[in-house]
Amino acid sequence: VIIDLDNFKAINDNHGHPAGDCALRLVGQTLREDIRAMDSAARLGGDEFVLLLSHTTKRDAASRAQRLGWKLNNLALAWEGDIVPIRASLGLKTFGGSDDFDMI
Repeated sequence: VIIDLDNFKAINDNHGHPAGDCALRLVGQTLREDIRAMDSAARLGGDEFVLLLSHTTKRDAASRAQRLGWKLNNLALAWEGDIVPIRASLGLKTFGGSDDFDMI
């Protein structure tokens, strides 16, 4: 699952980089709470994250991604008296054990 925060630049521009850092931590905490022990979550850089969901079907992965998208798009950061909404777009790509790493 690829995750891109839709309004991250606006958070930094309108509220400052410390608010952006808090938003990233809030997203990271949400991902940590949502994944299983066998899954992996990482920040790729900037406002992009990736989840590797192992030992799952495409249907289950899509269901989990949809639920996670709902969670992320209903997050809000309380910052200096403002409520800053978090918005994210998610994409899903499946792969199997025989797939080439570079192709993934």
